[in-house]
Amino acid sequence: MKKIYTALLSVMVLALILTTGCGGSTEETAVPTHETLFLEVTKPADEATVDVPLVVVSGKTLVDAVVSINGEIAYTDYQGIFTGETELEAGPNVIEVVASDFHGNEKAEIITLFYIP
Repeated sequence: MKKIYTALLSVMVLALILTTGCGGSTEETAVPTHETLFLEVTKPADEATVDVPLVVVSGKTLVDAVVSINGEIAYTDYQGIFTGETELEAGPNVIEVVASDFHGNEKAEIITLFYIP
């Protein structure tokens, strides 16, 4: 019976250590491992109406993120500003912009454009 209590106490102590951490670092000394992935599509505006079949999609994300626009890789500069073009068909068009980082994180934005020739 004593062995069961000792084992149970060991498991509880281990669980407490794992949930609270070992300490040793504070917010002032902690070094972030990477920036948080973000995605901001700045052009074109969602639900805009356009009269041209080819539009430029642009925005901002992390410098080292990979951006795709409807599955096509977009150019991203040294500041994280990206641009790419996509063709539209007459009527409503859904454009999916996806940013991904080296840690496997993804952010996506979907915008809809109405192309009226």
